[in-house]
Amino acid sequence: VQHRSKLLKKTLLVQDVIVSTGPLVDFEAGRSSEETLNVANAPSDNVDQKLDFVVAGSTESGGYLGVLQRSIRSLSLTKFELGESKGVWTVVDPIRNAACAKARKIRNEKRKLTNIEIQNRNEEIQEARDHWILEAEAAKKALEEKERLERAQNTTEELTGEQNGAMNEDGAHREADEHQKKMDRDELERKAAELYPMEPELVLEDEPADFLTMHSYMFVNMVNPNGTAVLRIEEEITEMDLASAAFVTNASTIAAGNVLANGGIVQVVKSGVKLMRGRRQAFDYMNPHESQIISAEILDPYVLLHLASGIAILLKAEVEKSGVLAAEGDVESVEMDVDDSLSGLDDLSLLVAVEEQEEAKDTIGKMRLIQLCEYGTSNSHEGQLQSCSLYHGPFG
Repeated sequence: VQHRSKLLKKTLLVQDVIVSTGPLVDFEAGRSSEETLNVANAPSDNVDQKLDFVVAGSTESGGYLGVLQRSIRSLSLTKFELGESKGVWTVVDPIRNAACAKARKIRNEKRKLTNIEIQNRNEEIQEARDHWILEAEAAKKALEEKERLERAQNTTEELTGEQNGAMNEDGAHREADEHQKKMDRDELERKAAELYPMEPELVLEDEPADFLTMHSYMFVNMVNPNGTAVLRIEEEITEMDLASAAFVTNASTIAAGNVLANGGIVQVVKSGVKLMRGRRQAFDYMNPHESQIISAEILDPYVLLHLASGIAILLKAEVEKSGVLAAEGDVESVEMDVDDSLSGLDDLSLLVAVEEQEEAKDTIGKMRLIQLCEYGTSNSHEGQLQSCSLYHGPFG
């Protein structure tokens, strides 16, 4: 009775609650592998971070296995160290993405040609292997024959009554010989592979299914010095060569995003709005008021500006119907005929050259920002806006 009363005094504390996982049949807790843990978020002494729940659930006639983790564990592909920052935006550049796709196709074509040469060299290497193995087997066979003859000369062959029994053992000896020959053959092939190594073929680059909508640039508001850092997002994060770009870097960015179905890039600063086609400026909207822009929202194709005086300005990005905007262009239709100057370039120079070609044939002068309306007054507090926002309503 005393033991039971002690048990009744113990309580269970709720550490975590899992919701919206569907009907569960069973579950099991397990320890996460070290490879899946984010070292910064999961110290070695933090047991809770290292626990996973494997759940077995079912919905009607189907079932599933799920892994529940304590926190999001991101896989770091690349990193770029910056100073103190206070805002970040990423945007899509269809020109750059199309150039990357074309450069990737050119590199793959070059690698395919190189792989053909590698395959031809590997065929010669295989012939050399086979020739070496035949010579090694012939030399070994000659040596064994020589040793057999020497043993025959040193012994006297006598036929006895046990000869029949020895003949019955010939089958077992033959099987052992075949096994030994196979082992010898495998050993010769291994040595031949060491003496004549094959040349590995070049791996072709995979094309992401969503390569046209992959983000290309990152705008980061820096605290000291005050301004905007523009980074290029690809296999690695690198600083962009601003000498060839029209982005604003000497002022903080208020908002950045894509319009015209990713065909244009909008960068909003205190003094106005830049509409970019890739890294080139297509249109520059200057704030007509003395009051600075303090906030902005971008909802394709609209840009809403909120001024410190309480005025709201609604802009719309558009492109003339005569202009051709390849925001969702088909890269498969890009001509693959390249001159020798492109074929001989390294990867970085190739990408730069292809991007310049894409920009040269692209239409940029057809994009613009038009002011649709303006709301609020700057002369009195009456009618001034404290905040404003854009949203897609249920309208036709």
